[in-house]
Amino acid sequence: MKRKLALFLSMLMTLSSLPILSYADKIGCKTESKTICVKTGKKDKDGKDIEECHIEYETKCVDKIVGTMYFTKDINGNVYDMNGNKVGENGRINVDLDINAIEKSQKASGVFDPRLDYAKRNVDSIELKTFKDAFNNSSEYDKAYGYKTDKSLQYDDYKKNFESKGMENVKMDNTSIDKTTGKVKATISGTFPKNGGLDLDRYRNDEKALKEYMGKVPDSLKKQIEYMNKDATVQRELVMIPYAVEVKTSYKRTEEIIPPAPTNPKKPAGHIIIDDVIGCPSYLTWTEIDHDKVETQEKYYTDSNGKDYSYTKVEWKPHTYKYRIDFKTDVTITDAKGRDLKTNTIKSGYGYKIKTKTTWKVSGGNGRAYTLDLNIKEAEKAYEQHDFNMTHIYKTQPKVNYLVSNGSFSYKTPINPLSKTKSDVIYTDRDMADGKHKIYIELKNITVAGRHLCTKNIEEITIKGNMYEDYTVN
Repeated sequence: MKRKLALFLSMLMTLSSLPILSYADKIGCKTESKTICVKTGKKDKDGKDIEECHIEYETKCVDKIVGTMYFTKDINGNVYDMNGNKVGENGRINVDLDINAIEKSQKASGVFDPRLDYAKRNVDSIELKTFKDAFNNSSEYDKAYGYKTDKSLQYDDYKKNFESKGMENVKMDNTSIDKTTGKVKATISGTFPKNGGLDLDRYRNDEKALKEYMGKVPDSLKKQIEYMNKDATVQRELVMIPYAVEVKTSYKRTEEIIPPAPTNPKKPAGHIIIDDVIGCPSYLTWTEIDHDKVETQEKYYTDSNGKDYSYTKVEWKPHTYKYRIDFKTDVTITDAKGRDLKTNTIKSGYGYKIKTKTTWKVSGGNGRAYTLDLNIKEAEKAYEQHDFNMTHIYKTQPKVNYLVSNGSFSYKTPINPLSKTKSDVIYTDRDMADGKHKIYIELKNITVAGRHLCTKNIEEITIKGNMYEDYTVN
């Protein structure tokens, strides 16, 4: 996260009666990190060593405080402070600098990590620079100068003049830098070159123009303008001593690595057990084993501050579901005229017709849909078998007759080869006695999940009378 601090800090301080304008800027920060892990002496459920890890960060920053001390100088080389007190001759000056670099760097603008504890920073070095060595670019110079003056070419001339001449014979003596308190003290001496400052005579009796040029007019400078207005022989120019202090700091912090929550197992694959088929039944049973999701909140880690971390633990409990599929074949038996022979009688010698329709139903599972691929296929064959013999003139009708398809899972009697009218009937013997006779219908090898099932029906027809009764001899 970036934190923008005040971009411009203007402090007017009286140090030997000298006004000082200063500006703090953060040149940049660089962070390096390393991960450190320590074994706890505990084992996880897989027998591996449990480690506690943290990331150690070290952030190194460079702050730069640039500032300016202002003076005025007359045509004779006398130097005055902003109150008009003479502080130097022949353009030469000797002044004391006294600032708190740590206090100012704390307010430096630029990128700053809010997680860093300023109170715990380490001051690695403090370095004092002055004049041209203080600035890397024109922007820094403008900030150090203190007043934004875009409307006047005079400022550009003054700036170029100072950059080319600066102070001559510059020395810094009695330098004292305390990294603990941040105090920076030094005695700066040097000579202002002739015509090296801003000619204030241009703004005599025109405070408005001076304000427009400088952005504002310090009260102390107003006094000198007023003094110049009173005495036309007084000529002054504004001169300055810029300086810079670089503060290199470092911050260390640790960040505990909270291990990720344990990974929950995926849902196990379901399992299906199909029961053995004995003989050829009309049903199939099977068991499906599914898994129910059980969630609980469980603590998995406590950090160094005693904070617990929990996660939703998932377990899969096996659940057994039982299913059954039943096949049912409905049989209708009619005579040639379509009468239901389950409720009506037939005379011997006439034929009957059979039609079947097979359906199925799945039960069980307690409301859960089955997942078994039933892959149901039609029966391999369907047939009827009766308990009587039937001889038709010189041919005998078989006791077992295979049925033919009559649509999906439906069958019917085929055309009887003994029938001159190609009727799809099975004849009863003309000499059968009255009474009940059994008819057996079976659908064989219905395929379900690769297993074979059958349906078996025993039906009855009732013989009463003889077909000859319907014939009249004249």
